[in-house]
Amino acid sequence: MENLKMLFTNYINLEAAANAADFAWEQDPENEELEAAFDRAYEAEHEAHQALIDEIVSFTSGRIDAAVARKMLGSKRDELMALMALI
Repeated sequence: MENLKMLFTNYINLEAAANAADFAWEQDPENEELEAAFDRAYEAEHEAHQALIDEIVSFTSGRIDAAVARKMLGSKRDELMALMALI
């Protein structure tokens, strides 16, 4: 249960970092360093997203599959955050 909460928190933090890197790059789209920073941040976010999906599938013993977990993260984020706060 704690691992699920940690992975969710990590994903939220890495998503925010990727969004910030994307915003910085949009302000200076010719800057290759900002582009590389965004690429690294996006890759980290993607890996965290997949790790969270895998943990949701594992935690529910497969009753929630990867496709449903992905949809939950996209459309039921507030509800998931509320559940994580209860853990």
